[in-house]
Amino acid sequence: MAFILPFETEIHALDEQLATLPEHSQEYAQMRARLAACERELYPDLSAYDTFVLSGHPLRPKSLDYIGHIFRDVRLYYNPDVRGDHLIVAGQAKIEIDGRPIDVIVIGQQTGPSSRRDELLKLSVSEYQRWNQGMGYPDGYRKAVYFMDLADRRGWPVVVFVDTPGADPSEYSEEEGQAFAINEVIHKTTSLKVPNLSYIISLGASGGAIAITPTNRTIMNQYATYMVISPGGCASILFRNRSPESIRAAAEGLCLTSADAVRQGTVDEVIEEGLHPGHRYPQELLNKGKDAVTRNLRQLLDLPRDQVERIRREKFFAMGVWGESAGEQRSSDELAKLAARQDREFTELKQVLADYIADRNRKIAQSNGDTPDEAALAGQANDRLEVARIIHAVQKVDTRYLSEAIGRDADALSATQWALMHEYVLERRYGNVDGARSLHPNGGVSPYRRQHPVDWIRWLADEGSFREFEETILHCSVDQLQFPQYQEALARGIKSTGLESGLITGTAKIAGFDAVLAINNFGLVGSSLCDEISEKFRHAAHHALTTRTPLISVAMGGGARMQEGTPSMHRNIPKAQHALNEMEEAGVPHISIICDPTLGGTAISYGLRGDYMIVVQGSANIGFSGKRVVEQFQQRKVARDFQHGTWLLHRGFVDERVSIENMAERITQLLEHVAEGARLADLQTRKPRGWRPTEEVVLNAASVDTAVTKEQSIEAGPIKEQPIESVSVDRQPDEEPPKVLSL
Repeated sequence: MAFILPFETEIHALDEQLATLPEHSQEYAQMRARLAACERELYPDLSAYDTFVLSGHPLRPKSLDYIGHIFRDVRLYYNPDVRGDHLIVAGQAKIEIDGRPIDVIVIGQQTGPSSRRDELLKLSVSEYQRWNQGMGYPDGYRKAVYFMDLADRRGWPVVVFVDTPGADPSEYSEEEGQAFAINEVIHKTTSLKVPNLSYIISLGASGGAIAITPTNRTIMNQYATYMVISPGGCASILFRNRSPESIRAAAEGLCLTSADAVRQGTVDEVIEEGLHPGHRYPQELLNKGKDAVTRNLRQLLDLPRDQVERIRREKFFAMGVWGESAGEQRSSDELAKLAARQDREFTELKQVLADYIADRNRKIAQSNGDTPDEAALAGQANDRLEVARIIHAVQKVDTRYLSEAIGRDADALSATQWALMHEYVLERRYGNVDGARSLHPNGGVSPYRRQHPVDWIRWLADEGSFREFEETILHCSVDQLQFPQYQEALARGIKSTGLESGLITGTAKIAGFDAVLAINNFGLVGSSLCDEISEKFRHAAHHALTTRTPLISVAMGGGARMQEGTPSMHRNIPKAQHALNEMEEAGVPHISIICDPTLGGTAISYGLRGDYMIVVQGSANIGFSGKRVVEQFQQRKVARDFQHGTWLLHRGFVDERVSIENMAERITQLLEHVAEGARLADLQTRKPRGWRPTEEVVLNAASVDTAVTKEQSIEAGPIKEQPIESVSVDRQPDEEPPKVLSL
């Protein structure tokens, strides 16, 4: 555990010298002046990477420090039987605003047992490991949902303290539904009917941070950091190495400092630390934090109660930066026409190839039956060679050779169709090849994996019915942070897919039923979540809302886009959730089709949130952290079926597993169900999960006896005549409340 940062060695030496001098001596005053000069020279010019390192300093005040300093009559609740329950602290408290006590719900991410050096030095290895570097587990996020539900019932504001290097990326957390839990807490954070305030106190990283940050107002300490991914993780993925130079370049590119956050509009206020950073002057920062929380909460309490959610929603809907593609605008039905042409060319080419191979096979069979002579053997070899060349041309998509050999053009076919055609010609030549991985296309990997949006239009929509939204048809990503190599990545994706957007949206007919489609374009930078994708999704959801048409999303993408920095996470995950909140409130259904891969930002925004969730048969890589990340973190291989569709279905995270060939039929059945006035929720087979308290801890009270009574316990009965028995399912009303501990 590093207490002395590399760039603070001189300051640390001065601290040690000061400690040996009498406080009122002349030497002390001179040394103090030297220290102040050193602080003036160092802290105003910290690099992005140095700020990142400083934000994770173990002596910076932690959530419990802020909660104990800002609030009184704090009662926190725990369930020690839940793994990592101590990593999320949550409960009820009071805060003085203008001389009157205000009841609030407090939630905080706790990265360690203490911020005191002497206590941290006493930690055993096992105790240090128990804190998991501050990375939260799924039940911790469900704990946050529990208390947000309580806040809604009581009408109390919510204050959350954000401090985490990210959500736990272990196999255990994936098995317990990490992505689904984070999705649920973002859903609750964005849909609260009471005001909420988030305070990024130190490390605000990745999905672990965004889970509880998208509030009415977000404030941030000056030397805290807010980022979509750590600099080391970013360098490893984008630059393929973790050299110091790459990590520092990633830190600069990610724009993770408080100054960046203000410029990007992801935070509303920065609490100045100046020359006195929190790990060196904790009491100063705690006092400033108390002033900031009190001031911001006072302003939030002035909001009209029935407008709180709408104001929060409009805040996120107004966010985003995207461009307009420079090329000629395609017509709204162009992709529908392409889908129809692909279908026609595929059918025709399939028949021509079948006839061609059958003819050659017949000749080969005839040659085998005759008395072999030199001419017959030569003809037989030539027939075999021609078939092999045709199969190779299909595998390599050599349309020029095919045109010359069989007189048939097939320029419009998609990669998926070519993979299917390759499988087909192999079967025509050699029979069923399902068990022969050496013969099967892609070594047995499904050709339906990571399909182009036009493939999905062809699979789902009635022929010629899809119409792209003209209002957003030109939306595309822009290099708003001038991130290294981002423009080249966009150019490669545009060239390979023929599309400039990571999401294709529009209306369609499915077996005659009206539907709105939102389909990820994985070939464009992995369809990772960014400003243009979330804006197009918001527009599609709004159209579904206003026309009361079911929305069908085909989710297939990675995390929030690193090259667009923190905004890709802070703006876009909540924006998509808010769009779905509007639909949910109006009773307009959302069907989510989940493909390989659906991870990170795509998963926790809209991919894993549907009134009915279908995982595509044969899909894998569905969750929060990908397989490679999980294996690197835990230093061992995951189970063979990890994050597969059957794995998800068995654990009760999704409602159904359907093959692509049967998808249109199943979607039609669901649309029929909706058209009859029934709810998709009635068909759900997923298993709900939750959290319940078993222990109560008291802070800032004169005594346990007076601070917590049976009437005040969240498990025991009404508070201020508000019934709350429904909060608990673990005990009957006549049972004892959770045991009370005192800190």
